[in-house]
Amino acid sequence: MLEWILTGLSLAGTWFNIQKKVTGWVIWFIANIGWVASFLQKSMWAEASLFGAYTVLSIYGMYKWMRPSEKADGKKDPKPSET
Repeated sequence: MLEWILTGLSLAGTWFNIQKKVTGWVIWFIANIGWVASFLQKSMWAEASLFGAYTVLSIYGMYKWMRPSEKADGKKDPKPSET
């Protein structure tokens, strides 16, 4: 049952990322932690390591998407609510 919940979370995270919402990264983080725990419980070390790397990437994605980006001229883009 846990795997079905994690699969649903993974699909939801993908949908939110397609919509360009930071929430997708948060959902991915939660799902990836769950996958790591599931794989560790089954002694599937390689898959647990892979999803550990995905967890780190989801943290990086959250960080990058929450920061205002810099343009080539050094000015920062305003957040969408500021335009």
